[in-house]
Amino acid sequence: MLKINIDLFYLIYNFGKNNILLIDFGIFLAKYLLYILIFILFYFILFSKFDSNLKNLKHHRLMLFIELNLAALISRGIVAKYISFFWPQQRPFDYLGIKSFISESGPSMPSGHATFLFAISMIVFFWNKKWGIIYFVLSFINGLSRIFVGVHWPLDILVGIFVGIFCSILTHYFFKKEMDKLLYLNKLSYDN
Repeated sequence: MLKINIDLFYLIYNFGKNNILLIDFGIFLAKYLLYILIFILFYFILFSKFDSNLKNLKHHRLMLFIELNLAALISRGIVAKYISFFWPQQRPFDYLGIKSFISESGPSMPSGHATFLFAISMIVFFWNKKWGIIYFVLSFINGLSRIFVGVHWPLDILVGIFVGIFCSILTHYFFKKEMDKLLYLNKLSYDN
């Protein structure tokens, strides 16, 4: 294990481990912030205005929903699974023999939470910059909290961030290209 990874882990893990309120808040963020962000995502899909020139909001919302699911599936369901299979990493509490504040199992590399949250954050950013920035900040806070409660290394979070963002950029690029073709062909059929 890289020394800087261990040192950074201890810096975050030891930050407030003697403060019960901080521990409870860290546990809440590590376990439940993901679900809060998913719930807010449904609101965003249904009621938000988008940074785009599409006229039909139903198409807009459907395209966003499909793109979010594709990005999450590719990043978390495929790429992250392959990384954890080929590069299995012990979780910090196992490797260091310390107490974790929540229970987790399986390999820690990359963080599934970080991969998923940064994948959806990037897609949200493509559709609405303001909401995207908020999602990025809250996703980063979730990543820090996963280190704080002792279930992930800092490198797990960084790899998750990279995988989530990279897969979302590819998904957005290819999805947008295909949707532009579909909308163009649809427009042609209505013009004739």
